[in-house]
Amino acid sequence: HTYTHHARDRTSIAHGPCTRSPSPSRHLAAAASVVSSSLQAKDSAPAGPLGPKDSSASCIETSDAVMSGYDLVAYFSLDSGDSGVQGSSDYTSTYNGYSFYFSSAANQALFEASPTSYLPKYGGFCTYGIAEETWWTWETIKSNGPNGDPNVWEIINGELFFFMYKVPKYKYDTLCSEDGVSAIIAKGDANWANYTSGDTDSYFNTECFWWDDDCGMSNDECIDAVTDDDSYACESR
Repeated sequence: HTYTHHARDRTSIAHGPCTRSPSPSRHLAAAASVVSSSLQAKDSAPAGPLGPKDSSASCIETSDAVMSGYDLVAYFSLDSGDSGVQGSSDYTSTYNGYSFYFSSAANQALFEASPTSYLPKYGGFCTYGIAEETWWTWETIKSNGPNGDPNVWEIINGELFFFMYKVPKYKYDTLCSEDGVSAIIAKGDANWANYTSGDTDSYFNTECFWWDDDCGMSNDECIDAVTDDDSYACESR
């Protein structure tokens, strides 16, 4: 059930389950000039940031709330498959220059007591994209994704993972069943550490989201086309 994707020419982003085309929408902002100049081939190593921390690219702007303001603490009390809970600016915490919204003072307090217990893996970008779609570079990630969806998520070994939509989540879960949970997480962790030059808790998704839980772009599969009754889940709390 896994995909092998190949990078396109250097004038467009390579396509995969966690890739989308640039759009002028607030949640789909992209910097085309950055994308076209910084792509890498599928089998080359991820490229991390150079120079001082840059949080001004469209996906990681610090002026907006992380994960579109969804309450990160709330996921840990939701049932698998539930939609996320929208937070409020009335309950805001700041971490590493980013704003996090919560749905209650209690959840805000839990986050402030132990922020790293609730931070999203890979900054809230699509987990499958970070782990498997190796054409991404730091420049393309911070300007164009891979998108996350606050309503498509999974808690694995007590950590919160997001996906662009249900198909890449299904593919990631399939890899868990084939390669083992530890191996696939370690792969994503290594890629994210490389992309961020080791600042793994310093960059978060605030702008690049996909809001169709079931389907990707027009030429992508929808979840009902790829799953069956024996679908595996990585989830473990």
